[in-house]
Amino acid sequence: MSHLNPEELLDLAEGARDEASAPHLTRCESCRAQLADLRAVMAAASDVDVPEPSPLFWEHLSARVHEAIAADAAPRVSWMERWFSWTVAVPLAACVVTLLALAVTMHAPQAPETTVGQRVSQQTSDESVRPTDDPSWSLMTDLAGHLDWDAAVEAGLTMPAGGVDRAVFDLSADERRALRGLLQAELAGSGA
Repeated sequence: MSHLNPEELLDLAEGARDEASAPHLTRCESCRAQLADLRAVMAAASDVDVPEPSPLFWEHLSARVHEAIAADAAPRVSWMERWFSWTVAVPLAACVVTLLALAVTMHAPQAPETTVGQRVSQQTSDESVRPTDDPSWSLMTDLAGHLDWDAAVEAGLTMPAGGVDRAVFDLSADERRALRGLLQAELAGSGA
């Protein structure tokens, strides 16, 4: 035998449902006692005089709710979070790397052997290949002109072993065909 659930008991106590619609009440003393207790509690609650709140209560409550929502909506950011955000950290890191590269190039020991700048100028002695009108190329040759090969390797300015192979493998099929055409044209022009 299943008893009446709390919603059914509440409907019966409030009169929203007739007792005849619940035949279980005629057979179950426990449910009748619960219904009688619920009606007694509702009668006692209706006898209590609850004062009406002040008209200012609702305005003050509304203002406090709006303030609490506004405080939760705007999270506070500390100075450390602002300083170490990506918009600040990335340019700062780029500046530090540039300064370190400049320090390495300026304090690199001079060796009597060929420097990186001399190798670059030897490789680009052909005027058709040399980009003399590009100011960034001039900047790079000025920066690397006094850097010897060992210092460049130590500073990590050289291509790692297998780096070219990885770069070729990362090319798309169209890019590989274009590279093959350029290499064949260069080899045909040099007579190799």
